[in-house]
Amino acid sequence: LELLDSSPYKDIPQREGETNPKKIAAMVEKEGKEIQVDIPEIGTVSFKVDQKILRLSGYSQKGFAQVVREAIEEAIKIRGPNAFEGLDATQPIKIALLDKSTHPSTSWSEYNLIGLNKIIFEKIEDAALRNALLKVSITHELRHLAGEKDEAALTDEDVESLTPKERESLFSILQPYVKEDSLLMKNLPI
Repeated sequence: LELLDSSPYKDIPQREGETNPKKIAAMVEKEGKEIQVDIPEIGTVSFKVDQKILRLSGYSQKGFAQVVREAIEEAIKIRGPNAFEGLDATQPIKIALLDKSTHPSTSWSEYNLIGLNKIIFEKIEDAALRNALLKVSITHELRHLAGEKDEAALTDEDVESLTPKERESLFSILQPYVKEDSLLMKNLPI
């Protein structure tokens, strides 16, 4: 799901002008709010969530933990019980708000870092729809952190987790900002 070159949200991934993912991870590690989520086959996983994500999403730490928990449960139903096998739970998984990036979500396994572009929070006003994309984005990137490289398979699973109405709505909202030939945009229309 690559952003259009003309999108004001597209550039090299950055948070508050910082483009080095190691430094972004350190910022979130220091400033982020901690949540704990149990992942079957792995155990309790600690996350550090960018406070800006909590503020923009309107979730408390507990509420955001519930969103992540639900996303993981839904993903396991689709992907199977070992969906997140390979995830490094020895260090917190950082979730950063990116001011710009090439995709609405991205990840760096070497830093246990997920980046969510602020387009998710600024362009999707409907809370339920934003929540659906948030869940898909988090589980998609968690699967990358767990070692999954097959983007087409992940995208198929992402689409499967959305209702027909969510698919239709996301397509119309994202269309002005996302390349139509991206895997997700090709698969969203019903």
